[in-house]
Amino acid sequence: MHSFRVDHFSEAENEAELKDCLDAVEERKEQATLRLAAYQQRVVRFHNSRVRNRSFRVGDLVLRDAKFEGKDAPTGKLAHKWKGPFEITEEVRPGIYRLKTLDGRDISRTWNIVHLRKSYQ
Repeated sequence: MHSFRVDHFSEAENEAELKDCLDAVEERKEQATLRLAAYQQRVVRFHNSRVRNRSFRVGDLVLRDAKFEGKDAPTGKLAHKWKGPFEITEEVRPGIYRLKTLDGRDISRTWNIVHLRKSYQ
């Protein structure tokens, strides 16, 4: 006693259906690639609509993040979150700046824009 599938199995039909399935796999891969590209474009468009471009000019006054002061930086709930103001002396590359204190001392390291905030003094 055989099952219905075993009794009605045809090698030629099976090969033809397998070839159709292989063609369908390639087509579905292409469709998935197109859907993925469209989704990624929507994500990029959404992200770019929410991003604020920030840049500073030489001479602008900025505050710098106090978390990156070093080991002797004050910590705790009541510590200052921002230090400054400092003046921007040079834009090394887009988003990277050299600073100096208001009394003219240069700060040796460069600062990334994510660690700076505009000072309104």
